[in-house]
Amino acid sequence: MQGKALDFFLGSLSPSGFHSYFKNAYPQLEHGTVLLLKAGPGCGKSQLLSRIGQKLLDCGETVERIHCSAHPSSLDGVICQRLHFAVFDATEPHILEPDYPLAFERVISLDSFLNPALLAQNRRQIAEISEQSHRASERSVRYLSAAACLLQDTERTVFGCTDTAKVKQFAHTLARRYFSQPGSGAWEDIRLLSAITPDQITLFKQTVSQLAENIVVLDDPYGAAGRLLMQELRQIALSSQNHIITCYCPFEPYGKIDHLFLPEQNTAFVLSSAYLPLEFDSQRTIHATRFMNHNGLMLRKKRIRFNQKATRDLIRQACKLYREAQQARSALKACYASASRQEEFDCELSRLEKTILSSL
Repeated sequence: MQGKALDFFLGSLSPSGFHSYFKNAYPQLEHGTVLLLKAGPGCGKSQLLSRIGQKLLDCGETVERIHCSAHPSSLDGVICQRLHFAVFDATEPHILEPDYPLAFERVISLDSFLNPALLAQNRRQIAEISEQSHRASERSVRYLSAAACLLQDTERTVFGCTDTAKVKQFAHTLARRYFSQPGSGAWEDIRLLSAITPDQITLFKQTVSQLAENIVVLDDPYGAAGRLLMQELRQIALSSQNHIITCYCPFEPYGKIDHLFLPEQNTAFVLSSAYLPLEFDSQRTIHATRFMNHNGLMLRKKRIRFNQKATRDLIRQACKLYREAQQARSALKACYASASRQEEFDCELSRLEKTILSSL
């Protein structure tokens, strides 16, 4: 029986630079296993991760496929909760080092299949390409920072005409309807359902349908009601002993929740925003405007419209610059791939795949 694939990110560009949640995704220390892959860019880490993830799916396991925000079709990690197992690309920009070497984490290096002399000959080119990629990423971050300022300004502007007491009261109404029964224990997994990528803001919509039959969409183009409602739902869910998956906003890591899953209750609360509208079959839609003073909203409409248009333009430019950074990164991968002993490397990938799977 084919297993269930859940697609997430664990890292993304943010207004403060690249933000990583990888260590939050480690299995429990007491009985978990974490493998950290180390190698140069373009040396087959994603290929190995894809093969491991597919084999686990073929065995009927539920597998979290962690995608690379710079190249969403590539994987940065594979997690299998039932087996208490995770394997991650541990290299830049989400560098991971073991806290408890061999006792909990194990580092697997693939550098021995690279020709250091050949790389040394090309070190100037490698340095120039790396610097080009970093410069483009830094410029992208500055545009994201400007976009985040406008998003926050819109949210603060609308907050003044939002009935916060009504929002909190409605959160309790939703809780009574969708998770009135206590769960098996309160714990929280942190993931990213969406991330800034070189083409656009990418969201794994199919993961929502895989995790929940009850999908509640909060249509909130302004952000104020959504922030408060999601915070309240999270607190209620944890206090009622539920396992939750909290997905933060890439524009405000650890500050604003975009999506909240309660797997035991077969329920998802999903935010549909001005820059990332969402729609699902058989969803229940809640319009954030029900919590707002419409006269107050009309008085602020001109400012809000300006902010929203400027935000979309800034996000578009940030993605364009991120694309330039990724193009440079692709050139860097080509440099390392040309220095690899491919036949030996392929044999090692197959051996590692068998060794890792046989140990689970």
